[in-house]
Amino acid sequence: MQTAKVDNWQVVMRESPVDSHQYFILTGVVTGHPMIPDGHEIRTTAIQEIDLKKGTAQTKNTIYELGSPSPAMDGPTV
Repeated sequence: MQTAKVDNWQVVMRESPVDSHQYFILTGVVTGHPMIPDGHEIRTTAIQEIDLKKGTAQTKNTIYELGSPSPAMDGPTV
């Protein structure tokens, strides 16, 4: 599984256009991703697991190290 770091991150709820089911993604600025250049803003695929104590979030193919959260995050809400 690939790894990357995401700063200025926040958790965002999305709704599937197919079946209206809701899921959560990360948005932020990525570094160390094998396919996305450093400094690019990203929107991940659905979060499968998030561990705020460890500071990680996992999607289908990537484990993200959670750096500094976005100022929009008043605190962890997940």
